[in-house]
Amino acid sequence: DAGGGGGEGGEAAWAGAVEARASSGAVVVAPLVSRHIDFLESMAAAGTLPLPQAQLRLALSRVVLLLGSAPVGPTTVERLQRLAGTLPTVRFGSTETCLQVMGTSPALAEEARLDAFRAGWSHTYCGAEAAGYFIGRPHPPYTEVK
Repeated sequence: DAGGGGGEGGEAAWAGAVEARASSGAVVVAPLVSRHIDFLESMAAAGTLPLPQAQLRLALSRVVLLLGSAPVGPTTVERLQRLAGTLPTVRFGSTETCLQVMGTSPALAEEARLDAFRAGWSHTYCGAEAAGYFIGRPHPPYTEVK
């Protein structure tokens, strides 16, 4: 159906799971890669989400969406804002030990995280226009991330 709600277990089961999670107070961290968000977008476009999009958005807005393995571009951020009502927490680097150095801070407010993404997508470096990705924050005097 176009509004979602099909799938194994039916809409009532999904609604119950969403409510149980919301009332538990537990923090759920969902490790993902950007390709998962592409898949979510295709399900929304095809009307095959397992529950109505508004309910999915509410459920996902309460989950820490931890994206890793690659930079997060503007398309993924836009899709997450639209479909999940939140921005991702990002972790990527040459090894898992870099997760705290090369990631967005979970302490940043939504607007501050969005500003960090935007700063990476369009900025100047050494006086020249540059485009790239926000990759982290410094931890003076131990690390410097540019």
